[in-house]
Amino acid sequence: MKRIERSLCRIALAAAAALLFPTAASCRILPVEWGFLAGFNVPGYSTGQTGADLKNRLGWQVGVVSSIKLGLLSIDPQLIYVHQGLRLDAGGERYTLKAGFVDLPVTVSLRPAPVLRLYAGPVFTLSDNCRRKSGGDLHAFDRVRTTLSYTAGVAIKPLPHFFFDVRYNGQFKRRKHLDLGNGAELHDLQTHSIAISVGYLF
Repeated sequence: MKRIERSLCRIALAAAAALLFPTAASCRILPVEWGFLAGFNVPGYSTGQTGADLKNRLGWQVGVVSSIKLGLLSIDPQLIYVHQGLRLDAGGERYTLKAGFVDLPVTVSLRPAPVLRLYAGPVFTLSDNCRRKSGGDLHAFDRVRTTLSYTAGVAIKPLPHFFFDVRYNGQFKRRKHLDLGNGAELHDLQTHSIAISVGYLF
């Protein structure tokens, strides 16, 4: 399964690179638009582990977006860096956890009006950087998200170049086991988030 996910990530990354950074020739052939977005996200980490209490913290994201228009539909690969944090109380100990992800959403959009875009699709997490703060130092620990997840949302463009984006990010399955280091473990971790961004299209 992990080998299949890695293969899908490579294929999606190659396809996204061609659309995220289009050549002048491709822009003449296909109606491609691209730009940037930035905003904040509200994570919703939860666990079924007895005696563990999670407190979520406000996160943020920044990224590059693109879209190839096909009439009322479009294909929208994006490359987004997502930062999230949470506090874990378990076993009489308190842990401050920080996580950074490089996500590649590849969504299909419906454009019923020039100012409105409804979209959904898979999200490939290309890399993750999870750290646990202890004694003033940061220590690496196991990833908190799966490689393949999904997103769905709506984008509104009230002005020619500016847009607002609201999306839900969810996971297909829980993380059954996380090794936090120094003998600490976390089981049955589920995560989702709601992200709100402002973007600019060239």
